[in-house]
Amino acid sequence: QVTLPGQIKLDAHVFSDKGLITFDKLNIAAPFANADIAGTTESIKYSAAANLTQLQEQLGQFVSFGKYKMAGQFDSTGNVSIKKEKITTTGTAAIKDLRLSSTEGITAVEPAAKIDFDAAYEPEKKIVAIDSLTAVAGFGRLTVKDAIVPSDKDAAVPMKLDASAENIDLAKLQPFMVLFAAFPKDLQLAGIAASQLSVSSKKDTYRVTTDSTSIKNLKVAYPGKPPFEQPQVLLMLDAEINPVLQTLAVKKLHLTSPQIKIKGTFEKTIEADTGKIDGQAS
Repeated sequence: QVTLPGQIKLDAHVFSDKGLITFDKLNIAAPFANADIAGTTESIKYSAAANLTQLQEQLGQFVSFGKYKMAGQFDSTGNVSIKKEKITTTGTAAIKDLRLSSTEGITAVEPAAKIDFDAAYEPEKKIVAIDSLTAVAGFGRLTVKDAIVPSDKDAAVPMKLDASAENIDLAKLQPFMVLFAAFPKDLQLAGIAASQLSVSSKKDTYRVTTDSTSIKNLKVAYPGKPPFEQPQVLLMLDAEINPVLQTLAVKKLHLTSPQIKIKGTFEKTIEADTGKIDGQAS
């Protein structure tokens, strides 16, 4: 048993036999997180918990979180297999009282979220290959299968992600869209959506497309404008988001309902720390 700097305690019983490392017991305890590990490098069982605020403070010495801050409680259990070409993991994670905020004063809150995952990290390619991921939160359910997510800007393969979304509450999702996707904070959304969508990337720009999105009881309101309300809407979208430049470019927007049809485009840019929206519709 060892106490490391910063009040980190390590209780370990580890041995190696013919290149195979066995963790008979490995307990790590710190003020900001703790973990219990057992098994071999071919099959490790783990459980871990962390206070996200304290964890960010510690990791901030090595990793930049930019303008974002996080709070909440993180818990996870699962299995990990470590090999030279890849590290695979399956398990589940839960986050309670999640609070994400930025230096601009924008905040998004999620009381409880659960994630089931089966993924692999490939160091040489600098990618995370997601066989399956299911996330259930207050704003709805998201399922991802057979996706590629770069872990580095120099990754050999760009992002390729196909997802299905069910029972998405747009009013609850909107704060996250404002926080991460440069969505206009004065534009209010409401309704329940279901969607099949694709996400791809090129450098700092993410392209989001969907030809199969339906929204029930849609309401879109902007200060000083009459609200747009429809009981049932079909949506087609092709948009590009750049979180670094805080830009949003909607190249194609088709809204179809029994009462109305809208085709349009719009862009949101930041000029001298002031948001600017330009667009057209027909």
